[in-house]
Amino acid sequence: MNPNTRIVSERIDEGTVGILGDEGVAAGNAYVAKYQLPCGRVVEGPTIALYLTRDDQKHRVGVGGEVSVGGRVWVVSQIVLGESGSSWIELQSENSIDRSPATPETLDFLISSRCDRCGGRTGWDGSVDCSTGRVIVGTRCIRCPEYEPLTGGAVEQWFVDGAPLFTPGRGL
Repeated sequence: MNPNTRIVSERIDEGTVGILGDEGVAAGNAYVAKYQLPCGRVVEGPTIALYLTRDDQKHRVGVGGEVSVGGRVWVVSQIVLGESGSSWIELQSENSIDRSPATPETLDFLISSRCDRCGGRTGWDGSVDCSTGRVIVGTRCIRCPEYEPLTGGAVEQWFVDGAPLFTPGRGL
């Protein structure tokens, strides 16, 4: 992986609307079906329909499939078929990391610490990754270009209690 990028994972439960990048995507109608991979090969396996709310486009995807949303390519990493609407999909996208210092107005200081590099204040940049089975949130420094992933302790407790709403500028 490129050191100037990071993998972002998003999970969308069947029958709900998730956010990929900054666009709403609804997931529904999960079942085993044939689908096409980006290379053109047709395979059969668990699939789910993704509905892009901005233009009502529908995409039936399975593991290894891709969908373009908001100028980013999202790859289907996992689909779990459950009983009566309890299915879900996980998608991943490789995103560029902004290497400039963050402006305080773009960060949420609900999750905050001191930068290991320069000692400046860091705040949550809105990113959340659960691909390792643990909650990892991204924080950025307001004095240097440092990006620091945080996990454990209070961070995980906030998400166990119910994921906090990212609120830019909170705690200034």
